[in-house]
Amino acid sequence: MSNDIYIKVSNKDAGKQYILVFQKPDTNLNEMYDTLFPVAWKVLPLNSGGEQSITYPVQLEIMVKESTASYDARARGTIQETPVGQMWRFTNDGDFNVLEKAPAATVDGLMGCRNEAPQLIDIGLAKSGTPLVVKRRIAQGDQANFKLTPKLYFAYVTDIQAGELIKSDVSSSKLFELDLTNLKAVDIELSIADQNTGKKQWTARNRRSAS
Repeated sequence: MSNDIYIKVSNKDAGKQYILVFQKPDTNLNEMYDTLFPVAWKVLPLNSGGEQSITYPVQLEIMVKESTASYDARARGTIQETPVGQMWRFTNDGDFNVLEKAPAATVDGLMGCRNEAPQLIDIGLAKSGTPLVVKRRIAQGDQANFKLTPKLYFAYVTDIQAGELIKSDVSSSKLFELDLTNLKAVDIELSIADQNTGKKQWTARNRRSAS
C-alpha cells in the first residue's frame, strides 16, 4: 500500500492566484537563506473556482548539481532515490559523475552527501525530481546534511516559479502549515474571508489519516 499523500488544492473565490507549495529544512537553520534554501517545489496557477490535485510522494531523492552563479533547478544533475537516514558520496571520473551510497552511519534520520569531487556542487533533497531544499556551494571535502520538517507549506504568491530558491521568509499572513504526520489525504482551500477588506483565509477539510 502506498504511503504517498494526496492533496487537493482549490481556490474558492480569491481571484487569480499562484499557490506556492514548499517544505522547510529542520537542521542547520543558522545557514537559512545564506547557503541553505527551501525551494518552490510546486507553483499552482488557480483562478476562482479552480482546483488542482497533487501527490506528495513518500520516496525521497538526493540530487547533486554543479554549482553556478545562480541556481537552476532545470539544469542537468545527478539524482538517486534515497531512504531516510542514508549518506552518500559524490565523485567524478573525467566527465562521468558518480553518486553512490556511503557506509557512514547516520543519526536521527539525517540524510546527506559528501563532496569528493574537485569542484563546488549544490546538494539537495528532492521529490518527483524537483528539489525541496538545497545547500549551495559545497566545497570538496565538505558535506551537506538534511532533515525535513514533517510539514508542507502553502502560500499565495506573485513572483516565484517552480524550482526557484526561496530566499526569505514567506509572510505568515499568506501561509498555511499542513502537518503531514499520519496523513493520507486532505483538501486545502483558499478563499476570501472578508469581502470588504479582501482578506484571504486557508481552510483544511476532509482530512484522512493513513492508519
